[in-house]
Amino acid sequence: MENKIHDGDGILNKYDSVLVNLNIIASIDTNDKLYIEGAKLCRHPYSSTRSITRWWNNYNREDCKKFITELYKEISNIIILITSIVNKNIGSKHTRNKIKKGNKKRRKLLISTCQESKKGLLHLMMTYNNDPEFSKFINNTLHIIDKLD
Repeated sequence: MENKIHDGDGILNKYDSVLVNLNIIASIDTNDKLYIEGAKLCRHPYSSTRSITRWWNNYNREDCKKFITELYKEISNIIILITSIVNKNIGSKHTRNKIKKGNKKRRKLLISTCQESKKGLLHLMMTYNNDPEFSKFINNTLHIIDKLD
């Protein structure tokens, strides 16, 4: 309990979900595509039947762009929350200091995982190199990552 983020909105669950999605983005190779399953991004490696599968399941880059945009907005919100949340009514000063220390570690991990995701985003941009709109989207996302800290 002492290392948990104290927030009634389930910020810890959001934090974990964001880390999972960032790690998926970081693992993208050139020619991989993404799709969304539930609240999770999934890699779709190249195969000869991939285009049929993507069409059949209605997987498309526009949905992934929206998902990625929301993901990075969520990251900014989580960073703000974990940096500022320590309820003065929770336990002793020692307990609050442990919570602050845990939150600093979470913030640092989140930012470093964001930095690692840049590689995957660049690979995704190479996959869609014939789509200038998508390249602009990736560059804007990279700019957002650079502003985090």
